[in-house]
Amino acid sequence: MYDDDGKPPPTHRRVTSTYRPTGLDRSLSGSLTVNVFGPIHGLDLRTAAERMRHLRSLPRSRTTLRPHDDRWYFDASADARGVVSVHEETWTTLDQLVDIALDHAVAGGEPITVLVSGGHLAVAVDHAVGDSALVLLLSGILGDAPDGRSLGAMTATDLPVARLRRESLKLLAPRHVRAVLRVRDKYTPNTTADPGRRAPAGWRHSRGVTHALMSPRTATAFRAYAERQWNSPSQAAVSVALLSRALRDAGLPMNDTVLMPVDCRRYLPARYRTTMGNAAVTVPIGGIDTTDPHAVATAIREVLDSRWPLASFATTDIRSRLLPRRGASPGPTTDTHVPATVTLAYSDVGKPRALLDVPFGDRPGLAAYTDPADAGGITVCSVRGVWGTSFGASYHADIVDGFAVREALTAATSHPIDLFE
Repeated sequence: MYDDDGKPPPTHRRVTSTYRPTGLDRSLSGSLTVNVFGPIHGLDLRTAAERMRHLRSLPRSRTTLRPHDDRWYFDASADARGVVSVHEETWTTLDQLVDIALDHAVAGGEPITVLVSGGHLAVAVDHAVGDSALVLLLSGILGDAPDGRSLGAMTATDLPVARLRRESLKLLAPRHVRAVLRVRDKYTPNTTADPGRRAPAGWRHSRGVTHALMSPRTATAFRAYAERQWNSPSQAAVSVALLSRALRDAGLPMNDTVLMPVDCRRYLPARYRTTMGNAAVTVPIGGIDTTDPHAVATAIREVLDSRWPLASFATTDIRSRLLPRRGASPGPTTDTHVPATVTLAYSDVGKPRALLDVPFGDRPGLAAYTDPADAGGITVCSVRGVWGTSFGASYHADIVDGFAVREALTAATSHPIDLFE
C-alpha cells in the first residue's frame, strides 16, 4: 500500500481493508459536494466530534475511506480529523458558510470535512468517496443521534460492479442496441452550433454559490398548480422547466440541453440501492424545449427506458480498465474557450429520510453545492424538507453572471406560478 507519491502510508494509519474504486470513482476524485443546514438544537463541536469518532470506529466506515492508487484503503484511526469550529462572525448567509466549507476542504485535503458554527452544520465530501446521498446521510447522523439503519448505510457493501457489467452486456442484444442508438441520436446535444467564447484566465477556480428557499406554503401551492396543469409529470421535469424559464427571464443565454444524473443502481434489484460507490452517470438530454414539463418528462422517461445511462456507465468502466490511472486525475486547466450558451444540470434529491428526525430550530434552511457539471453551465440541486424546497446553484463565477442566477432563483422560489402564466 502506497501513497500518491509512491511512498508507504504514514505508520499512524491503521489500514484494515481496501476498496477497489470504479472508473467513475476515480474520475470524480477532487470534485466536492457540500451540504449546509441548520440551526439544529443541541449541536456543538463536541457533539459533532463524538459522533464522527463513533462513525470512524465502525468497520469499513465510509468516513475512513481514503482515495489512493488503484485500491483505496480504510483508515481505521478513530479520531475527529476534519471536524472544526467556525466563528459565526465570519458568515451571515448560508452561501457564505458553503464557501468557507469549500475553502477548508481544499486546504485540509481530507475526503470529508465537517464544520460546526452557531448551530449550523456544513459537510463537504470528496465526490470520489460518495455522492450527495452520502453527504445527506452523514449530515443527518451528525445532526441527530444515529440510528441502526443510518449506521448500516455508513458501512454499506461495495458497489456490485460485476453485476452492473452483466446488466450492461444485455445491451449488446440487437433490439437493445437499436433502442440505445435511437434515443442517443434523438437527444444528443448539437454542440457544433455553439461557437464558444474566450474564457478569462483562472476561470476554473472561480466559484459561484447561490441558494434560495421556496416556502412550504408556496411549494404546496405550486405542486397543486402542477397537478392541475400537467396531470402529475415528474417533480424533476417540473423543476427543470421552472428553472429554465427563470434563468431565461433573468437574461442568461440558456440552450436546449439539460444534464441529468442517473443512478445506474436503478437497473439492479432493490437490495443494491444503498451500496457504496459512484454509479450515477450524467446524461446530456438535448434538442428539447426545457421550459415545457411534458417535453422534459418525455425525454427523461425515454432515456431511462432505453438504458442509455447503463451503456454510458459500462463505457466508462471499460475505458478505466483498459487505461488504468494512478491516483486522482485532475481536469484540464488550460482551456481558453467555453460554450457561449449556458447548460442547466439538475439533480432532484427529493425529501431525504436522513434529515427527517433532525431537531431543527426556528427558521431552518439548507444550502447545497456540487462542483459544476459543465464548464459554462449551472448545476442546481433541490432538496425538500421542513424548510420547504431548497434550490442550490453552483457555477463558475467568471463565466456565468451570478447576479442573474440569484435573480432567477429568487423568482423561481417566490412566485413560481407566475413564470408559467
